[in-house]
Amino acid sequence: QTLLYFPFKDSNSRNRLLIASALGFAGFIIPIIPWLMILGYAGAIMKQIIVDKQEPSMPDWKNWNEHIALGAKLFGVNLIYSIPVFIPMMLGYFGMMLPAFAEMVSDNSRGFVNSDQFLGITMLSTFGGMALFGVGMLFSIVLWVFLPPALAHVIAKDSFAAGFQFRD
Repeated sequence: QTLLYFPFKDSNSRNRLLIASALGFAGFIIPIIPWLMILGYAGAIMKQIIVDKQEPSMPDWKNWNEHIALGAKLFGVNLIYSIPVFIPMMLGYFGMMLPAFAEMVSDNSRGFVNSDQFLGITMLSTFGGMALFGVGMLFSIVLWVFLPPALAHVIAKDSFAAGFQFRD
């Protein structure tokens, strides 16, 4: 229960949550920096629990540069771990969209769009794209098993490289 209600326990915590919410909305207008701040702020909350062994609380919004630096570390680890998910999903998406683009650029006077050959390529590309997209989704399930401990390790060791150390 403490983990769910700590952002609302007093007026200071609610104000800090309001600042985080405002930064989240600003992230839709100003790219990247507000999201790194929020990610770093979440990392500071995790640090209270993991390193300092304290009850979770909403820390002050000071040391914005530290929040951005920690957010950049966490984002970098997240991005590198996500590459095996992104590659099959992007290839799958490309495969599913390929028939639409092929139809747009084809010369309709030759009847290519209506040919059986094009229908076979369309089905192969679409179903192959769906299969690759599914593989990416399966990889994402595996990612969510390994990513949280890696991010916690980055916070505990205060090192980007700690996200890739498995024997520590």
